[in-house]
Amino acid sequence: MYQSTFSQLPKITLDYLEHGAPEGQRDDSAYKAAQQFCWNKISIDEAMDAIVSRAMADGLSQAQAEKCVRQGYASKPGDPIGHGTRYSNRPQPRRTPKFKKIETEPEELPAYIEDGDRILMETAFARGEYICIGDTFENEEGEITPTRAKTFTREDFLEWLAEKPINRHWTTKDGLFVRINPMRQMNDEEPGKKLPLDTYVTSFRHALIEADKGSKESQLGALRKIGLPITAIIDTAGKSIHGWVRIDASTREEYRKRVALLHEFCRESLGLEVDPKNTNPSRYSRMPNGNRRRANSRRRRKAYHRPTATTRGQRSRKTMERVGRGSSSDGSGCRGRENFHGRRVVKLRPGKRSEEPNW
Repeated sequence: MYQSTFSQLPKITLDYLEHGAPEGQRDDSAYKAAQQFCWNKISIDEAMDAIVSRAMADGLSQAQAEKCVRQGYASKPGDPIGHGTRYSNRPQPRRTPKFKKIETEPEELPAYIEDGDRILMETAFARGEYICIGDTFENEEGEITPTRAKTFTREDFLEWLAEKPINRHWTTKDGLFVRINPMRQMNDEEPGKKLPLDTYVTSFRHALIEADKGSKESQLGALRKIGLPITAIIDTAGKSIHGWVRIDASTREEYRKRVALLHEFCRESLGLEVDPKNTNPSRYSRMPNGNRRRANSRRRRKAYHRPTATTRGQRSRKTMERVGRGSSSDGSGCRGRENFHGRRVVKLRPGKRSEEPNW
């Protein structure tokens, strides 16, 4: 147990101070720890001393860690958890997984598509829709951060690509990004009156699936068995690949529920530790054929999967609607159809473990 004078803090916070947080949860853990310090009436200076050192040991920069603490102290006051509560050492019952484990195999990365940026725009977005593309800037802490971005019609963007490559339109060397869903035009925003980006989304079409753990080959093998149409698979030129998975939600709330279900399936069934931050519909993905500086080398993000018309048909909406209430003639809770890889895919019902699909 973390040795300190913070005896009023809950056990989960003390455990964080002692053991830290895993990759993908470091910012959130530091933020929640700061909330508990604040709600238990501990000064922000003491919180800075305790939390910043812990977060930096986990891999966050000092600026990131201090930002988490300040945000935790600025959050809405709540009730401290665990204050005055005795914790039991008795083991807690394990929750039964909703989904049965599916074995996945690493898959060799295919040759990338030279004109992946054009094909992505033609396939992921419909005629007349606005796409949102952004480059990067260096913030006050010296960190490379994506811009809020600009919107363009799909047709205008394709015309520009026909004139010259995308990395000559955007010459940034620190990353180029595209939002995974179509947006309303946002170039005329008034300074100081910017709305949350999710309010600009016009179609809740894609969810972004990304995992920073495991090889890219293992990630690709898991994505291939996700059981839903995938519009694109993009190499980030880093340690992961991005999958644009079709979920076709009709509302923001339905999108939230479907993404949560999809993430749970990826973790429990495929063993894919998806990034928990990739839950909102205006999420950025890496743009194919843009430049990304890494150490002393220059890399380009690559598009691996060439989408087909199947990924844009109405059947994909019906597919996602079956998630949560699948049915089959054998009563197994599985329902399949042919996807664009020519293999049978499975829709899974929450609350009931599916049978192993018959490939």
